[in-house]
Amino acid sequence: MKRVITEQAYNNRINRKKTFTERYREGYAKWLSNEAFNWSYVGTYRPLKTKVNNVNALKLFKQTVANYCISKASNEAIKYIYYTIEQDRSLKCNHVHFVIDSGSNKVDRVELATAMKRHATKEVKYFEPIATVEGAISYITKKIGTNNLVTGHALVDSITLETEHLKKHYPFAFDHENKEYHEQAQLISRLAYGWLPNTRYQ
Repeated sequence: MKRVITEQAYNNRINRKKTFTERYREGYAKWLSNEAFNWSYVGTYRPLKTKVNNVNALKLFKQTVANYCISKASNEAIKYIYYTIEQDRSLKCNHVHFVIDSGSNKVDRVELATAMKRHATKEVKYFEPIATVEGAISYITKKIGTNNLVTGHALVDSITLETEHLKKHYPFAFDHENKEYHEQAQLISRLAYGWLPNTRYQ
């Protein structure tokens, strides 16, 4: 039996005010779709042995960006990773959807999995170039604000990681106003760990 709604009910549904969750989700999608990002890959990560959560996901993707950039000797290799953690239908496990912004627009699946220290096909279940940014962003943000999202979604960027690394290993560079100290710490870091000068905003 078909369900019939009145014209007034239809108009009310179309013209209703959006909920906070809807506005929040749409705001995130709009922000991620702006020109500051150049998303080129979308993927899904599903761990085999551990249950992914907010804490270990952030640690994993920070480590992934750092490892991948070091392997390519460029902090442009992966500029950004944005991810969301979703709950499986079984409610027993979680999985992660993510998008990647790469300066080279080329990210190798096996090399990415190596940087993650995960299996390239058994754990990185899906990894493909993005067909449409709007579609990819809509897909990975679809659960934000719902019970299926395990409150986990974050943006990881290489420049912040480099700065965190410098502050941790060369704190003297941030205790002095002298620019030479900062440049010296950057040089040491790049020589030791492969970071290269950031030209993103020059």
